[in-house]
Amino acid sequence: MAIGLPLVCASPTGAKTQFGPGAVTCETFLKNIRKHHATGQDYRNWIAGFLSGFNETLPGPDALKEGQQDQYFRAVENKCKAMPSQPLSDAIIDLEMELRTKLGE
Repeated sequence: MAIGLPLVCASPTGAKTQFGPGAVTCETFLKNIRKHHATGQDYRNWIAGFLSGFNETLPGPDALKEGQQDQYFRAVENKCKAMPSQPLSDAIIDLEMELRTKLGE
């Protein structure tokens, strides 16, 4: 499984095509992480990279503090349970925006 930010290309209609681990649905992500420990670690690595890129490109508070990775990964799983048909990357973005709103209050 490739690890890194998904390649996102805009189509003429404005829809996005995603590639890589972030493009799978939350339902697929949840099934995959339960099947194999190595696959779960690949996803954790991808999420960490995606989040790092997200934090670098958006101003504002850092929602993921050092030492809170396990708590964050559980939050991603919970977000995915709430939105199983959405891409994993959407769940992370939604979670990140919620956390930033709470931190900004």
